[in-house]
Amino acid sequence: MTFMPVFKFSLVNTFLFVFFYLLASTIVAYFASKDGFKRGSDRSWIGSKDKLSAFFSGYVFLAFIVLSIFVPIKIDSILFYIGVVIYIISFILSLYANVSYVTAPLDKLITQGIYKYSRNPAYVCNSLLILSIALISGTYLFIIFFFVFLFSSYFTILVEEKYCMREYGEEYEKYLKETPRYFWFIWLNTFIPPSVI
Repeated sequence: MTFMPVFKFSLVNTFLFVFFYLLASTIVAYFASKDGFKRGSDRSWIGSKDKLSAFFSGYVFLAFIVLSIFVPIKIDSILFYIGVVIYIISFILSLYANVSYVTAPLDKLITQGIYKYSRNPAYVCNSLLILSIALISGTYLFIIFFFVFLFSSYFTILVEEKYCMREYGEEYEKYLKETPRYFWFIWLNTFIPPSVI
């Protein structure tokens, strides 16, 4: 692996993987439920003091997408194939997460499908996508993006958890205790006590 890739614009850069991932996830979510899709894009509930925390991970992910346009695929390494396997896992989990999210009842806490096993599967999937692209491109630059995204999404998740605690109360508190923040193998299940909210 190299730290800095050779930047060049091409149709077969890592963006090809990123584009397919985002396009398929969006199309599946949209056609699974248009109302649920709208709910997923609504951020009107975010208070002004939480906007920076809430949107920081989105800006990091957007920068990752733009950078992927200029980073070539590096096929001559076993890391490429490991990256493809992680990409496929991330892709399948992302489709499952999107369908679980958009098909949930609009006025209820989302605990169905993959949300039985993770409170934040979309962030897990996007993290795995960035890691897979780091391996597919053979560059440490995307490894840095991976860790920055993990760090920034943690704060976005805290904002979302505060909202869910206000919105769903005891039901959400029970969900916090039963379902890990990420996945069963990473049970970082800390939550914000009601007194902090």
